[in-house]
Amino acid sequence: MTRTIEIRPAQLEDAAALQKLACQELGYDYPLEACQKRLQALLADDQQILLVACSQEAPKQVLGIVHASYYYSFYGDPAYNVMALAVDQTYHHQGIGRLLMQALEAQAISKGIHHIRLNSGSHRTGAHAFYQSIGYDCYKTQKAFSKDL
Repeated sequence: MTRTIEIRPAQLEDAAALQKLACQELGYDYPLEACQKRLQALLADDQQILLVACSQEAPKQVLGIVHASYYYSFYGDPAYNVMALAVDQTYHHQGIGRLLMQALEAQAISKGIHHIRLNSGSHRTGAHAFYQSIGYDCYKTQKAFSKDL
């Protein structure tokens, strides 16, 4: 059976599926209640873009997500910064990640944004190959630093 994929804006009702994707695919084990609160805030913020992939046959079943934020700086034109891209492992290699990124790119262009940037962990070589296959170039290597306050 051929699956027809629909890309739509994320909804608060997607929180449990998104929390599961973040845990299983990205390694972020964030509590569901906290994820629901964070998602509610993100959905209310017009600087955030959250798109999910669902099958038309089961529109409540989230197969993947892309989350991007507007990226503004004094040294360049506005861009989108991809915060997360995840596809349920059951549906890998079926074009869902590509569809999510194409939808994000189309939205960016419609908003006058002509650049998308993203970071990917150095160990995620499969993700790197995917990004290159859809036209993204690796232009530098960085170290990430953080500090709890």
